[in-house]
Amino acid sequence: MKHLVFKIVLMALALSLNNAYALNCGDRIASDIIFEKDLECTNGYAALEVVNNNVTIDLNGFTLSGSAQLAGIQVVGYNKATIKNGSVKGFWAGVNSSSSDHLSVNNVLFYQVGHGVAIHGGNEALIRENQFIQTSSVSVSITVRDKSRTASQNLISGNEFYQTLGGIAICGHQADKNVIVDNLVWKSSNYAIHLNHSDRNQIYRNRILENTNTTAIRLNNSSYNHINHNSIREGGDSGISILADAGGACLSGGFNSSLKNQITNNQLSDFSSAISLGLGVSTSTSRVEGNALLGNRISNSGVGIYSRNDTRNNYGRDNQFEETSPNVVDNGTNNRY
Repeated sequence: MKHLVFKIVLMALALSLNNAYALNCGDRIASDIIFEKDLECTNGYAALEVVNNNVTIDLNGFTLSGSAQLAGIQVVGYNKATIKNGSVKGFWAGVNSSSSDHLSVNNVLFYQVGHGVAIHGGNEALIRENQFIQTSSVSVSITVRDKSRTASQNLISGNEFYQTLGGIAICGHQADKNVIVDNLVWKSSNYAIHLNHSDRNQIYRNRILENTNTTAIRLNNSSYNHINHNSIREGGDSGISILADAGGACLSGGFNSSLKNQITNNQLSDFSSAISLGLGVSTSTSRVEGNALLGNRISNSGVGIYSRNDTRNNYGRDNQFEETSPNVVDNGTNNRY
């Protein structure tokens, strides 16, 4: 009997240690925590900082809030951090991660923050089933600015974005092989999805609605990406654009071309140009080449496919045009539409 009581006490102690409660701003979190109440922080660099691997922060339906002078949850150099089940409001970044792999952010409402989730070099993150509302910067950003880091095989899935400056941005020569799937981006005032110097990503089954001022899905200096089965409706410029050498602050691979992207089976409507290729500035090193436009359905747009003079050897097949005129404007070289 004494042994049984002793075991119960040890189990209770272990549970209490593994589920400590974050009550103070500036806490350094080394083990799992579960919120018991809202927490507001306005001073310091980060409201909470993860300082160990395999740490879960369960917001438990409560709100972590603060000012734009600090990050909400900071994760630098630690792997397998999990943030879930609550709200984050007011910070310059809700979750700011650097040099950390296997980050998981699930079922979190990010409201009136700058960035929702910012990943600076990190692999195999899972950003799933969150809401991003009225963010003043890019809601989910994945960047590489350091040659020693990569940002690969991150999954951004099932999230909702509403009235954001930008939806999802992946930027950097070593920010490749990421997946963006089943997201809703509604009323973004900048790019809904933006790839810059980023290759071999998959973007599919996303819905983009009323992207007000600019292109919905933009690829710059990005190659071998698959953009398929997205529904893109109503915007100020293009539904999908593929550019070369339009600039960008992330790590560059030294290439100024967008090559062999596949744009297939997307539905696009109500754009000035549904699919736009090229900047219109042709140089020997800057080109949009070998991209495939297959089976897209384009309606109610000023131009269906617009290729500028820095495009060549691109091709289209089985695209459908409804209430769109002209279907194709081609100022490039050896394109076949």
